[in-house]
Amino acid sequence: MNASILDSTTNNAVVQLPRRAFPGSVVQGDSLFILLHSAEEISRMARPHNDSELEGSLDELVENLYWRFRHYTDVVVKNGGEIPEQWMEYADAIEKRLAATEP
Repeated sequence: MNASILDSTTNNAVVQLPRRAFPGSVVQGDSLFILLHSAEEISRMARPHNDSELEGSLDELVENLYWRFRHYTDVVVKNGGEIPEQWMEYADAIEKRLAATEP
């Protein structure tokens, strides 16, 4: 697969993958972890408000970021890279919470 780097002047590269209509925006691993952590914290803060629609939307956001993060960590490790242990511990805690809220 050949990806075309359309812009890499910032920490937010834009990459065109073959057979994709839209280019992708690359999110660095540490930034992805920060997004996941922020979404989980907002979700945690919203729970006491008992707004099921808000909770559902936030859980969906956390779950989407979680699975993107898990894919990232799996690929990095598979290719010989390392992931900070505290990132993995945090992701494991999120996975347990998500599993507990599944219908």
